[in-house]
Amino acid sequence: LGLLLLFFGCLLQPYPGEANLTKKTGCAYSSPPCEENYTCINNTCVPNPGCTYSNPPCLSNETCINNSCVLKPGCDYNNPACSEDYDCKDNQCIEKIICGKFGCQAGEEASCCQDCGCPGNEVCDESGICLVQGANVEMSVLAIQSLPPVVLHKIHPKTIEMDAGPLAEITLTNRGTLKAYNVGVRSEVQGYSGTVLQELGMLEPKESRAVNLTQLLNSKALGIENGTTTILKIFLDYKGVGTTNSSQISASLYLPGRNTFDWRIPGAMAVWADSTDRTIIKFADDATLKSAIQTDTDRERAARQVYSHLQSFGITHTGDSRCYNDSLKFPAEALRDGSGNCADLSVLYSAILEAAGVKSVLIKNDNIVMPGFVKADGTVVPVDMRGIGKDDFEKAKINGLAEHSPGSMKFFPQELWGSGIGRANLGIEVLVPDIMTTSSNCVLVPGMFNVHYWFENKGYANGVRCLKAVLYEGNADTEYFSKRVCAEVPALQKRNITFSVDIPKSATVTGKCWID
Repeated sequence: LGLLLLFFGCLLQPYPGEANLTKKTGCAYSSPPCEENYTCINNTCVPNPGCTYSNPPCLSNETCINNSCVLKPGCDYNNPACSEDYDCKDNQCIEKIICGKFGCQAGEEASCCQDCGCPGNEVCDESGICLVQGANVEMSVLAIQSLPPVVLHKIHPKTIEMDAGPLAEITLTNRGTLKAYNVGVRSEVQGYSGTVLQELGMLEPKESRAVNLTQLLNSKALGIENGTTTILKIFLDYKGVGTTNSSQISASLYLPGRNTFDWRIPGAMAVWADSTDRTIIKFADDATLKSAIQTDTDRERAARQVYSHLQSFGITHTGDSRCYNDSLKFPAEALRDGSGNCADLSVLYSAILEAAGVKSVLIKNDNIVMPGFVKADGTVVPVDMRGIGKDDFEKAKINGLAEHSPGSMKFFPQELWGSGIGRANLGIEVLVPDIMTTSSNCVLVPGMFNVHYWFENKGYANGVRCLKAVLYEGNADTEYFSKRVCAEVPALQKRNITFSVDIPKSATVTGKCWID
């Protein structure tokens, strides 16, 4: 029994090998033992030393050779860096262009006579420029621009240069060893101007000076309809010690058509708003009957009469949303054509107002150009001409006021004409109305106010006459009745305005009629 118990007890004991079984760790027991770039030493993975294994890696200006970091050669890596007289290009040190070093290099011929020398008749200045013995002034054209011939005919050159810049810019350079005295520049536009002289005084050796040229053209420029190319001639005169010198250069110059307008000089609209044109004067006289302009009521009446007269004449507005472009008709041209954009009609209306004795204004913003009249206190009353033919004068004023903003530019032809801007008269004859009042009756009879006017148009264009009749209570200014009637008077025909108004027997009134 004891033997049996001992046997079974032994069976129940753990197996000795199983109780002590443990897995060995470390790179010595792994396969492969370590990752790439590592070596197993004493059962531990240790990084392989050297740049081949990036332990440590090389710097940006180094390269790895035989597992060691070695400096990259060349100036891109500052190994070695270029000296101050050299530039680094494609990892090579290249000579800089330095006057006085390395001889005559490409591109240095004109700026360094120390390296490249001078022609036989010139001397090398210490600044590196070849100079001619004595005084020697050279002239060259920097720029030429095309400007409207009418502007060049009627606006003072300084006014043009202030806004649009000069017609031409030249430069004078004294490449001589001595001073140049009495330097003068003469210029002319061939066929369209006289000669203008600018006296510039003295030029020191090596001195350069820019000169602006803006020529005042003669009246022949007003005949340029479609543009032409001519020549700008420039003459240079100066003196040196014992010498008198002259030279000349010429440049092609394009003069655009006379209607070309440059909006860099918006005040030039005053040139187009010509109140001296005979056609415009006739039109203004017929529209306003040469009435005296003394009060704001007179100004308003004349402005209304001119607007109505233009409507009856058949003037229409043409143009796109911008309302104006780079071409501007003269007033007589707009009358002749019977149409124009807002800028064309603005200068037309302005010119007629001025011819009638009313101070006018031209107003411009980004969308529109408008005319207007000026009251005694300087208040501007804009008139939108885009609705002419369908809108009456009151609507034109309302529309004009809506378009007028504080930022709008305003130009007063009367003021501009006296400040270096003239008026251009093309001398275009246009047939206009010539309406006479052949009979006039404006009478009060018992119980009746009778108005009867006859008008005869002796001109060769349609016109209009408007009549206003007013009844006042007693001798006071209070209106009892008023009526305004207009009659279209065709060319070479007669028309009348007639009406009657019943008056209560109890009313005490006075009557008055006038052309309105």
